[in-house]
Amino acid sequence: MSTPEDYYSDEWTETDSEINSDDRTDIYSGDGSDAGPDAGSDNDSDAGSELDRDVFGPLVDISEGSIIALATRIARDVLHVLPGKAELLKTVSGSYNIVHIVQLETVKLVIRIPATGWGDGMTKVAEDALSSQVATMRFIKEQTGAPVPEVYSWDPTNNNEISAPFICMSFVTGETVSSVWFKDSMDDEAREQFRLNILTSIAAIMAKFSSMTFDKMGSLMQAEDGSFFLGPMFEWVENDDDSVHAKATRTYFSMEELLACSIEPGPTGNVWDRAEDKFLKVFLENSPLLHYHSRFVLCPPDFDSQNVLVDEKGNKQHLAICGGCKKAFSVKHNRRCPFCLGKDTKEEKRHAKEDTIQEEEEEEEEEEEEEEEEEEEEEEEEEEEEEE
Repeated sequence: MSTPEDYYSDEWTETDSEINSDDRTDIYSGDGSDAGPDAGSDNDSDAGSELDRDVFGPLVDISEGSIIALATRIARDVLHVLPGKAELLKTVSGSYNIVHIVQLETVKLVIRIPATGWGDGMTKVAEDALSSQVATMRFIKEQTGAPVPEVYSWDPTNNNEISAPFICMSFVTGETVSSVWFKDSMDDEAREQFRLNILTSIAAIMAKFSSMTFDKMGSLMQAEDGSFFLGPMFEWVENDDDSVHAKATRTYFSMEELLACSIEPGPTGNVWDRAEDKFLKVFLENSPLLHYHSRFVLCPPDFDSQNVLVDEKGNKQHLAICGGCKKAFSVKHNRRCPFCLGKDTKEEKRHAKEDTIQEEEEEEEEEEEEEEEEEEEEEEEEEEEEEE
């Protein structure tokens, strides 16, 4: 397990030319004490999708028996329940995870396997990234009470029944916001109330996140003594062969530092990367708001509608922590607006555009019909004249 000392470095300055993947800051101890600098302060799957062998390699061949054996052991040793009859209900995949849902006699478990769990993806960084996901879920559950799955067991190695890293967590019910936001079964008034419930519950959770502030950006980690600390930020990078590897950067003391470290030190062959680097340089030179050290809060990496589950009334049931996003859930810049609001506006514009196109098509059809009728009348008149 990683320790805070694994991630120690000095504060970044504008003269730094290299990015160190080390840093630390203690946050909270696991025993509920107020130790730490902030003491006292108030993401995926495509259901039914086929598993991509280029991305997941031998992970797609993990047998049903191995999955059930793992779930049975966790139910017996961790939950202390008799597994009884076990059944693999569903296997789905997202961009960076395979998810197995197992139904036991009295409990339903979710086993999530990362795409980095095979071949060259099995690195120390990948282990730390998985550890960070677990630490984040535990921290959020302990400190905010936000609706995240409970982690029953996890293993960043392949020394287990399925020969792959995994996180085993509780099963949560609900529907994604993306699937219910435009419900056709509701009238306008009911739909607006439903959406208001969704946004109210999301705002309540984000308010809890905002109540805990940190003096730098990074990913949550947990030490052996149960205390939490900030490690580097993690992201998942796709290789040329479509396999995935985990990448760690560092912690950051300001948005200026984060953006500056995002600029490639030398020329790149990709025109889009060069354009992005030029834009960032101009942005850094002309944005005075970046040149100060602020406080940072927990920030979902992909705050989009497919990563939030709600019940039939629109109340939040679950927030994805280790879903299909390229970047990890982290301590970052303050407050984020749900992407679904932008999608809502785009959808309404799209619907309006579709209506306009449909009206134009109908008008064109009417004009064509009128022209055809006129042509038929002219032909009839010509025939009558010829007969006379």
